[in-house]
Amino acid sequence: MIPLLDEIEHSYVARCDDRGEFKNFWKAVVSNFPPDISKCTEVPRPSLLLARDAGDLGLAIMWIVQTVLIRPILHDIGINEVVFLQGESLVGENIIGALAHSEDRNFPAILRETAEHISISGKKKYITGGRYADFLLVTARKEGDDAVSSLLIIPHEAIAPETLQNISLPMLRTIEHASLEMHNLVVPRNTLVQIEPSQLRRLLKRWSIMERAFIAEAFLGLCAYIAQKLENRNLISINLKTEISSLLEKTREFVTEMFYAALSFQRIPDMPYVDIIKCYTWLKESISSTPSLPPEIALRLSDLALFEKMQF
Repeated sequence: MIPLLDEIEHSYVARCDDRGEFKNFWKAVVSNFPPDISKCTEVPRPSLLLARDAGDLGLAIMWIVQTVLIRPILHDIGINEVVFLQGESLVGENIIGALAHSEDRNFPAILRETAEHISISGKKKYITGGRYADFLLVTARKEGDDAVSSLLIIPHEAIAPETLQNISLPMLRTIEHASLEMHNLVVPRNTLVQIEPSQLRRLLKRWSIMERAFIAEAFLGLCAYIAQKLENRNLISINLKTEISSLLEKTREFVTEMFYAALSFQRIPDMPYVDIIKCYTWLKESISSTPSLPPEIALRLSDLALFEKMQF
């Protein structure tokens, strides 16, 4: 095993309760697995290695968000630099971006413009890595619009600390999650991206589809990790472990097909999520009657509940 993956695996329990060193740890991850979209064609993909070999779905999802969501959106818009208060910065390997898109339907993000500035009000519910982010991609709609029509790139230092709140989740505990509640948040005009609303919505849809597909692959990778550990303890059958491995290989090939379609701006085929949910159900049911598990397995099992929260 790659030494870093071994370190990730064995430090997992400690990192679930102490994320103070996350940024230093993340630098080691991206040094080994740069968030470069070309890495998405590797076999196995870095996100799958992080989940299947090291058993860390949280880190896998962080890598996916940086590689398959944030950077492709910026690339397709033609943005290579983000304007921070201290000056422009290239979006390098260590730079963390977060997408603030999912919102409270009762308090959607509304953008208002004046000659001097832009203000936003609204709540974004779930932002992966939001507290770590060097910048946020924030979607909003202008007054009177019934759908997302604007994108802002807001540096972290332009957001008041009380605006970005930590969310405590029982899963994916090796990373942090945040919500963003804005009440007339004033941001510089140069944070507003010049893009047609229809183009923006297409970009968000395309790369969000791919984000979920890569997460599904990593999710199966974690299922395979847990199945291997439990089979070693004779707690599940070898047949179930084999079934999961077979489905993981089929999913890997299908995600690759989806990825090439996304790069070519072609229609992206629908992911067979039903099979993945079945696999999760088999694994969950097979361990429902097992004796108490060690914390390194029990904590990872809580990450499998992710698929019960996601919408497809």
